[in-house]
Amino acid sequence: MSDPRPSCYRCYRPTTACLCAEILSVSNRTPVVILQHARERFHPFGTARLTQLSLRKVTVALARRDWQGKVHHPIELPPGTALLYPRPGAPDLAKMPAEDHPKALLVLDGTWSGAHCLYRDNPWMQDLPHVQLSPSEPSRYQIRKEPAPHCLSTIESIPLALKQLEPDNVEVDKLLHGFDAMIGAQLKARGGTARVRRRIRSHARPKRAIPEALLQRWPDLVIAYAEKARQVPEQAGRCPVLQWAAIRPAAGEVFEYFIRPPNGVLSDAHLAQMQLDPTHFHHPGDTHGLAEEWRRFLGPDAIVACWNRKNGALIAEQTDIAAPTQHLKAIYGNLLGAKSASLEKLSDADGGAPIPVSGRAAVQLARALQIAHFLRDHAYNDNATPEPS
Repeated sequence: MSDPRPSCYRCYRPTTACLCAEILSVSNRTPVVILQHARERFHPFGTARLTQLSLRKVTVALARRDWQGKVHHPIELPPGTALLYPRPGAPDLAKMPAEDHPKALLVLDGTWSGAHCLYRDNPWMQDLPHVQLSPSEPSRYQIRKEPAPHCLSTIESIPLALKQLEPDNVEVDKLLHGFDAMIGAQLKARGGTARVRRRIRSHARPKRAIPEALLQRWPDLVIAYAEKARQVPEQAGRCPVLQWAAIRPAAGEVFEYFIRPPNGVLSDAHLAQMQLDPTHFHHPGDTHGLAEEWRRFLGPDAIVACWNRKNGALIAEQTDIAAPTQHLKAIYGNLLGAKSASLEKLSDADGGAPIPVSGRAAVQLARALQIAHFLRDHAYNDNATPEPS
């Protein structure tokens, strides 16, 4: 049933919860491009959307992980764009001569850990001119904690930068009106207390540590996915593998192998389900060839990760290769202290950029890779440990 309450045409929220009346459209001469981390787009207190509503010359681009797991997103930038990022040695905007000011700004939107990932995984950014800010007061973003007093949210850093680039623009200070209104509304809902952490008693299973395979052993990790034959009576419950695909995320290496169907043919419905066609099985191998190729791809120190136990057991049954195996579904469930949903529901609808293998395996591998990266990000954010490059 649709919500009977009228909604704002700008933010689509019910008018009773809308803050757009507090948002003023600011005319800025300097174009601003915001590259937003994928995990930030659904955050209820994200400020990129508020900035997009407030500024006239602003563009928001969403960064998503590519098939190698990197948050890579090349975008078109106006001539003379500089990246607003505190790289050591970057000039302070407040101390730069006016003739050296950038003609446009690129701003990263996400947590500080997420912004670091965006910067690390996009080498083209590192070739841009860099500028940074030296704020005179700490962040006003009381809802989300910043890692240091000099760290500002997206909507705070942009007006501070614009004040240096357009000192005659009296509208820039108005950019924070909607931001202050949002903070005030949230604090009022919390009874005027910032950063309240509630302790909720639960009988759910305790959280467990993220396995070493997803952290220190990441270079050795191989994520795999199997397409299997359908059940046939004469096989007594055994479902042979038809396609085996895998990726080593740290190196971007991809593996794919097709096996001859047990009765030599596959139905059109089965091929459509796997998103394959008969040409993929014109020159199929066998389980012996799969075992040899798989052992060669794994190497001596590999750790295999599959979404669930059934998928991981398929290859072990047919190749007798006993590589250490991690099950991402169980790790995710242990992290949340509850049973997890399906892979399709937990990841993006299309899994991001598909991995270069054939059929449905391309998207399923990309989805499993998304979950692996989510688990790594969660571990490093919780422990406040710098993520290794």
